[in-house]
Amino acid sequence: MFQHMLKFRRLSLLGFSLMFLWVFSILLVTAARAAPSINDGTYSIQYNVLHGQNDSVSMANDYWEKPATLIVKDGRMTVQMKINHSSWVTQFKVPGNTGFSDVEVISKDSNSDTRVTQFAVKDLEKPLEAKIHVRVESINYDHDYTIRFAFDPSSIKAVSSEKSGKGAAAGSTDKTKSKTNETAQPNPGEQPATAAQSEKPADNPKTGDISSVWLFASLLTGSTLFLLYRWKVRKN
Repeated sequence: MFQHMLKFRRLSLLGFSLMFLWVFSILLVTAARAAPSINDGTYSIQYNVLHGQNDSVSMANDYWEKPATLIVKDGRMTVQMKINHSSWVTQFKVPGNTGFSDVEVISKDSNSDTRVTQFAVKDLEKPLEAKIHVRVESINYDHDYTIRFAFDPSSIKAVSSEKSGKGAAAGSTDKTKSKTNETAQPNPGEQPATAAQSEKPADNPKTGDISSVWLFASLLTGSTLFLLYRWKVRKN
């Protein structure tokens, strides 16, 4: 009878230990996946404009200048982006409380055909879907597109105080011409699904490698099981 009770206690201890390790591993992975906290301030951040359905870089990537400006206040994040060939991009919408809403335009420059827009973002680790409308009257081009913004949290850099705030120009701090060829324009002979997209795969921004956490959890679990096995053998 005593041996049965002792065996039951050992099995209970083993079960409890395994449950503890399982919960501990989940907590480790959850903590690793959580977005890092960013202090209030103004930062620059790199990003790519991706195709709406896959991770290929969209040709629209050439019209959104890099880097973007990231403003963090009271834990809330706002992104400012500068668009060249602004007259071609007649609509730019991002997810809001009730579907997609127009982004806020904070400045325009008709001479350089650019504008700076801003919108709120909740998670820099996940691609942000957006809707744009492109119209080029000179070639009778008129299409809607779905794109995605893939941010690179590892590229975040603090912006000096004199450049911070609402006056910080996303993409650049002066009125230099865009790096994009000024004569570039969508190909009217292509279909809407691919006309504003390239086949170039994106260099996906880093979103935090959690493989080391899984490895640590696996090693911890294996080591504990081995120690429990040795303990059981010695007791027997």
